[in-house]
Amino acid sequence: KQWYQRRVRGLQEVMGVTVLDQVDPTVGNLQPFDNATSIRIRGIIDEIRAKRKQHLRLNVVRQKDKTEHIFMQFFVEDKTEQGMNYTDFLCSIHREIRNILS
Repeated sequence: KQWYQRRVRGLQEVMGVTVLDQVDPTVGNLQPFDNATSIRIRGIIDEIRAKRKQHLRLNVVRQKDKTEHIFMQFFVEDKTEQGMNYTDFLCSIHREIRNILS
């Protein structure tokens, strides 16, 4: 899934618009554009779809839309190699800095 902010470089190349509010959230598929970014992203999507018999349709979720809350529930926080999430990692760094300074 690709998360775009309201104004972002590359949005024109991939979606054909300059502001995310101009994107139709029911688009379903990306239109092909003759540029490297569009070709690369469409290639990735096509490769995933070729490997799977069933795939999800493309959804565009804008910030502050009613669908944003549902979309955010699918985010998963990655853990580091030590098994820490981001908050635990920051706390461990903070402890190390405090130990060094004391």
